[in-house]
Amino acid sequence: MSDHQDSGDKSEQPSQHKLAKARREGQVPRAKEFVSSITLMSVVAYYVLNVDMIKQTFIELFLLSFRFDSQTVSQPMAIVELVGTALFSMIMLFFPLLIYQMIAAIVGSTLLGGWIFSPSLLIPKWEKISPLKGLKRIFSSQSIVELFKNVIKVSLFFTLLYWVISSYISVITNLVSAHFDTVVLSVATITIEYLGYLLLIVLLFGLFDFPYQRHEFTKQMKMTKQEVKDEHKEQEGRPEVKARIRQIQTQNAKRSANERVPKASVVLTNPSRYAIALIYDLSQAEAPFVIAKGQDDVALYIRELATKNEVEVVESPALARAIYNTTQIDQMVPNQLFVAIAHILTYVNQLKAWRKGERNKPTNLPHFNIPKSWSDPND
Repeated sequence: MSDHQDSGDKSEQPSQHKLAKARREGQVPRAKEFVSSITLMSVVAYYVLNVDMIKQTFIELFLLSFRFDSQTVSQPMAIVELVGTALFSMIMLFFPLLIYQMIAAIVGSTLLGGWIFSPSLLIPKWEKISPLKGLKRIFSSQSIVELFKNVIKVSLFFTLLYWVISSYISVITNLVSAHFDTVVLSVATITIEYLGYLLLIVLLFGLFDFPYQRHEFTKQMKMTKQEVKDEHKEQEGRPEVKARIRQIQTQNAKRSANERVPKASVVLTNPSRYAIALIYDLSQAEAPFVIAKGQDDVALYIRELATKNEVEVVESPALARAIYNTTQIDQMVPNQLFVAIAHILTYVNQLKAWRKGERNKPTNLPHFNIPKSWSDPND
């Protein structure tokens, strides 16, 4: 029972593989409130920067409306010309605003989830129109939070509108007898103030929504312990992952060999596939022990390090294979191989004495037996 619960609870952080897969499918964190605040900011910026042009356009449209007299109405081409002029003025007024909003929406979206286009988003998903799943979404914790947030937001918007109009009520009542330029200027002033306060509220919601959506997305992407295990198995089976693991293992082995091989008493090889660095120091252990080992590229690297640091390299294929298969790094060699190791160390000491001119060059290594179960039939 407990095992089942552990495997079913999403307690593990999402892996990079799952996040990358979700991104390919178009699933990234999006903060709607934050995007709305950026978009509204663009509207306010456009309004403030172009307030004179907006005011002049509305005045022209207002004056244009008085040209629709009985004579103009009886002339179809004149009506078309007036309507065309009005439409062109409206397009020139609102088209730049549309561009502002599009740019702001793109920037706001990319700040959290980044720019992404996934063809899978264009494919209809039938589970989204499932009544049962629709009910689950309606009563989910996220939907409740969104509802609560929208209620507060709408309440604040209307409260703010009431407060702004109340503060300008005397100005508004005097507009009935005011010149049209004064009316437009007053409306522009009231609108800018309302939009400024509105922007402040939306920004506060956006700043709250930004980390909240990131948290909710991470929570949604969390994995069960079983999912983590399954993903690890899947990843380890991929050729590129295996190659990467081998690369890291090789780098670690070479890094360790850099420190250890120069201290070795001897390096055994078979001759190129395996290399084992041994040290015999009674102050550290009663018997020789392995301080580095490797095969293929690592074996060649150990040989090169040994030659560079004047450590004797001895070719003994059967013994090298036996030690490689039976002994881990920092372990003493098996006692069944003590006699063979003793012959190797004696041979190394004789080589050192010969190089110093203290004796004749030693003969070849004496023959010694290696247990058949440890021998390499390919050597």
